Amino acid sequence: MIGQNLYLDNDNWRLQFGIGHMNNNFQTVSSAPGSEDVVIPFNTSANFVSLKVLRRVYKRFYAGANMQLVSGKTTFELPNAAPTSFKQNAIGIDALNDTRNNIYNSSKGSQISLSAMFFTKGLGNELPYSRITAFANYYHSIAPKHILATRFFAKAALGDSIPFEGETVVGSKDLRGYSAGKYRDEQVYALQAEDRWNFYKKWGAVFFAGIAVTNSPKNGLSSLLPAIGAGIRYKAIPARNINIGVDIAAGKDDWGLYFRINEVF
Repeated sequence: MIGQNLYLDNDNWRLQFGIGHMNNNFQTVSSAPGSEDVVIPFNTSANFVSLKVLRRVYKRFYAGANMQLVSGKTTFELPNAAPTSFKQNAIGIDALNDTRNNIYNSSKGSQISLSAMFFTKGLGNELPYSRITAFANYYHSIAPKHILATRFFAKAALGDSIPFEGETVVGSKDLRGYSAGKYRDEQVYALQAEDRWNFYKKWGAVFFAGIAVTNSPKNGLSSLLPAIGAGIRYKAIPARNINIGVDIAAGKDDWGLYFRINEVF
């Protein structure tokens, strides 16, 4: 893919765009009471284009619009399973308030975002629905060389029938410790906190914990999904305050190992 975030005209304009091809091998899990989980591998292949444009409206508050065009197919590794073609084309609106003191690795301030995307039939989607995505990050110095970073995340697909590609998986940046793809649903809500400790020159460590739930009209609210972990950091680009590092985390019957450039949030 080719992608970029641009901060233009003294940060009065923010642009984010991407174009590329995705070939994703992953898995989902079929669960039923009283029986063992069944792991179902699948492949999703797609071409995509995305664009977001934000304009500063007042102080550090931005508003704007976004769009995406996604066309692909999903193939489940099941007997006689044929590829299922899909489109995930959408237009939407965005709002952002960003008072962070550094876009790469903040030590104070907050970042609050709300986005709504509309996957209508007029854009070529077979199953129309809407998706609301919101997050709130907060950064605060709690002791010399210790930064407390917290994040609330919510993503909710709303509609009569949500396609498989419209569901959200618990894991990645919004709850490390879940990598098997078992927990996915139309709605995911997560809360996490992280202590970032600069213990020696360019070296640091992180300690984090979080919790998530999934929800949908058909499945109801899931049980609580906790996670805990730790990681090591090295300041690779001091001029931009950019770290590299590795994290290890454990979740409910799952775990994950993560190599990263920059912080999780």
